[in-house]
Amino acid sequence: MNIQDLIEAIRQHHIRITDHADEEAQTDRLSFEETFFSVFQGEIIEEYPEDKPYPSCLVYGESFKSEPIHSVWAYNTNNGWAVLSRCIDLPQSDGSTGVSGERHDAV
Repeated sequence: MNIQDLIEAIRQHHIRITDHADEEAQTDRLSFEETFFSVFQGEIIEEYPEDKPYPSCLVYGESFKSEPIHSVWAYNTNNGWAVLSRCIDLPQSDGSTGVSGERHDAV
C-alpha cells in the first residue's frame, strides 16, 4: 500500500468512514479534516495485507497543532476508494489530548 494512494483518494473525496471511526473521532473531538491532514504529511508505519475485504495500514501523522494522530485505512485498488476505519488522538504525557484537553486512561 502506498500513502500517495490514500492522499489521492482523500483529495478526490473517494472516502468511506466507518461508524467506528466516526465514533472515535467524536470521542476524541477530532475533525475528519484534521485526520485527513495527518495523512497528507504522515507515513505508513504498519501494513495489514491480509485484512479483508481490502488490505489496510496504520498511518502516523500529526494534527494541525502537531499532536500525534494514528489512523487505520483500507484501500480498494479496483476503484481507488479509501476506508477510514479508526482514528485515534493519542494522549499527551500529562494524560490530556492535544485536541480536546480531556484526560484519557493510560492505554
